[in-house]
Amino acid sequence: MAFQERYGEIRHRIVQIILAVLIAPLCVFSISPASAEIIGPSLTIDAATETVEKYETASAVVTNQFFGTSANDTLSVTAVLVSMPAGATPKTPKVSLLYSQDGVTSQSDNTYTIDIAPKHPGKVSTYSQIRIDATSLDLAGTYVFRIYLTKKNGEALTYLTWTITVREPNFKAKITNSASSSGNKVQLVLTNPKDFPNNPWAVKEFTTDVNDEVQTYIENGTYEVRLYPNADEATTRVPSVAYTFVINSGVVAAYPTSAAPVSGVYQLALGITGLNVTSTIGGVKKAFNPIRISAANGVRKTINPAYLSDKSVSLAIDAGTYKIQVEGTDTKFNGLSGDCVVTTGAVSTCDVAITANNFPFQVVGASGETLTAL
Repeated sequence: MAFQERYGEIRHRIVQIILAVLIAPLCVFSISPASAEIIGPSLTIDAATETVEKYETASAVVTNQFFGTSANDTLSVTAVLVSMPAGATPKTPKVSLLYSQDGVTSQSDNTYTIDIAPKHPGKVSTYSQIRIDATSLDLAGTYVFRIYLTKKNGEALTYLTWTITVREPNFKAKITNSASSSGNKVQLVLTNPKDFPNNPWAVKEFTTDVNDEVQTYIENGTYEVRLYPNADEATTRVPSVAYTFVINSGVVAAYPTSAAPVSGVYQLALGITGLNVTSTIGGVKKAFNPIRISAANGVRKTINPAYLSDKSVSLAIDAGTYKIQVEGTDTKFNGLSGDCVVTTGAVSTCDVAITANNFPFQVVGASGETLTAL
C-alpha cells in the first residue's frame, strides 16, 4: 500500500514537470511587451537656421531612421513653436512626408505631427524624410521651433532646434497707375552679378498685392525693376521703363528721381505710350513672337515685349509709325503688319492679320507616297 501511494506521488510529480515544460513557452509569449525595443533612433535636419522675408514660407527637411523589432514600434515626429517675436501671430508648423523607405506612415487631423512604424519589423531599418513648413511669418525677428522624436507613449527620444530669422523688407514699391483688377508682375534683374557672386538672385519676380504694392528684402547689387501690364489693361498700359535701384549694406543707396518714395514706398508707374499687338489667322488669335520692329525711317528697334494671357503682346515704344513682323509659336506662320501709328500718351492696337489657308493639298507620287518640295 505504501509503495502504491509513493508511486502515485512520483507519477503526479512527473506529469507536473512535463506540463510545466510544455506551458513555459506560452507563458513567455503572453508576458512579452506589446512594443519591443526601438534600436538606433536618429533625427537630423538639413539646415538648423534659415532667413526669410516677411510673409514667406520657411522650410526644412528632417531625416529619421530607426530599427523596430515589432509592428507596434511607432515613432512620432512633431514640430512645435517655442518662441517668437513679441506681438507676432503664433504659427502652427506643417509636417508632411516627402519619402519613406520600409516605413508605414500615418497622420491624424493635426498637421504638426506624423507617425512612422516599421514596414518589415525585425528585418530592416526604417528611413524617412519629412518636410517642415512655417508659413506666413508676419513679424520681423526670430522664431524658434523644436522638432521632437518621441515614442507613441510620449517618451521623448531626442529633438532638434530650428531657428528662423525674418527680415524686414528693404524695398517697398507701389504701382501708381494700374488699371487691372488683379496684381501686376514686378520683375527685378540683377545687372552686375559678377560684382556680387554670393547673391543668389539673377531674375526675381513678384506680384503686387490688393493695394498694388510689393515689398521684399533685396540683397546688395544694382537692379533693373520693370512692371508689366495684365490682359485686362492691354489697351491702356504697356511695360514700364527700367527703374534702376542700387542696394548697399542692405539699404537702398540710389534710385530714380521719378520713383521718389512716399512714406518709404517707392512710386512706380506702368507705361502709357506704346502698342498692343495681336496676330490673327482667319480672325482667330494666335500666339506669336515679334521678330522685327521697323520705324518708318527704316530704323529697326529692339523692344522688351510683355506676353499677355490673351495672346497679345504689349510693347512700350515711342510715338511714331512702325511695321511689326511676327512669327507664330503655336502655329507656323510669318506675317507683317501694316502701318501701326503710336501717339504720345496712348496705347494703339495693331493686328497682324494672316489669311487662312482655303486650299489644303498634298502632292503624292505614283505609288501614293507624299512628295516634299526641295
